[in-house]
Parts: sequence; C-alpha cells; structure tokens
Amino acid sequence: MLLGYARVSKADDQDTATQVSALKAAGCDRVYEEKASGGRWDRPQLHRLLDHLREGDVVVVWKLDRLTRSLKDLLNILEKIDAAGTVLHGWACKRGDANFAWVYAIRT
Repeated sequence: MLLGYARVSKADDQDTATQVSALKAAGCDRVYEEKASGGRWDRPQLHRLLDHLREGDVVVVWKLDRLTRSLKDLLNILEKIDAAGTVLHGWACKRGDANFAWVYAIRT
C-alpha cells in the first residue's frame, strides 16, 4: 500500500493541498495530513502513519523536508520504516506540473 504524508508549518497561509494532490497522483491509497513544525517529534499524524505501516508498504512524501527537518528524527523515522519492512519514496514536481519524477528511494 502507498501511504502519503503531507505536512506544512503552522502558518495560517499554508495548506497541504499541493502536496496531497501530488501524493494522490502518485497513487497513494491514504494520505496523512498535518500542520506542525517539521522540527518537532510530537506530530500525531506522523505517528499514526508509522503505527499503520505493514510489511510491503511504501511511505511517500512530496519532499524529504516535509517528513522532517531534523537528521536525528529522520534516522529515527527510517528505523521505524525499516522495522516495519517498508520503504520510503519521494516525489519532486514543479507547482502545477503533473509530470512527476522519482528523486529518491531510501531503503535502510
């Protein structure tokens, strides 16, 4: 199953619409959305995603900085992804561009 994660900071003028659209176009079966700082670990939707992971799932993010802004947290997240037998993929796109390209696939 492809599971997407979309995050924006808490600023009033930001929303996840662009990310969610890209993740759905990428084929995500479910998208977890969050308004929270990427440098914080207390993000309920991220934890729901990590708790939902099953072997063979793929975590998809629009850009790596949407997942986390902290190297320490990234390593922690990758450990959880690996322990579940899943993999992390990311997409890159220009705003308004429906043509996506794989930019990384991380397998720990």
